[in-house]
Amino acid sequence: MLDIQQYDDSDNRDESVNKYQLPFGEWSVSQRDWQFVKDAIQDKKPKKILEFGCGLSSLLMSEHAEVIAYETEEKYAKKVAERKLRGNKLKIRNWDGKAIKGKLGQYDMAFVDGPKGTQAGGMGREASIQYASKHSDTVIVHDARREDEWRLQMTYLKPDFKLSKVSGYHQTCCHLWERING
Repeated sequence: MLDIQQYDDSDNRDESVNKYQLPFGEWSVSQRDWQFVKDAIQDKKPKKILEFGCGLSSLLMSEHAEVIAYETEEKYAKKVAERKLRGNKLKIRNWDGKAIKGKLGQYDMAFVDGPKGTQAGGMGREASIQYASKHSDTVIVHDARREDEWRLQMTYLKPDFKLSKVSGYHQTCCHLWERING
C-alpha cells in the first residue's frame, strides 16, 4: 500500500542535497524527515552523533556534528564514503548488526535507520535501538511507525525515555525520544 504522506517532499525541496548525488526517499530519509532531524540537531546542538544505517542522513548530519555511522552492508558504506566531502565529520564502521566490537562510549544523539527492518528482508534494528538507548540520552528512530520498529521502541526506549516529537504519521516517520531524568 502506498504511504502517500511520505511523498509530500516537493514543498520542502532542499537543493543542497544535490552535492551528494543521493536522492531523498526510497531507502533514505525524506525531506520532511531530514528537516525534523535537522531541527533536532539545531535544538540539541550535539557534538557527536551515533548512527545506525549510513546513507544520505550520514552526510547531511556530518555537516553539523561528528557522526560515527555503523553499517551492515558494505555497498552502502562504500557509496556514502565516496560521496563524503571535505568538511564532513563522518566515520563509517562496518558491523554485523548484532555486536559492536570495542568500547562505544557516550554520544549526544543517536539516529537509528538501520539495519534493514525485517519487513524489508533485513535482520531488524533490535541491536541498534538497544545500543542507542544505552549510549545516548536523545534517540531518533526513522521508520518509527513500522510494526517491528514500534515494538522495539516500546521495549528499549519507553521504560527510560519519553517520546518528545514525531515528524508525521506515515510509517517511515521519525520519533524523537529523550531520556527521562537524563
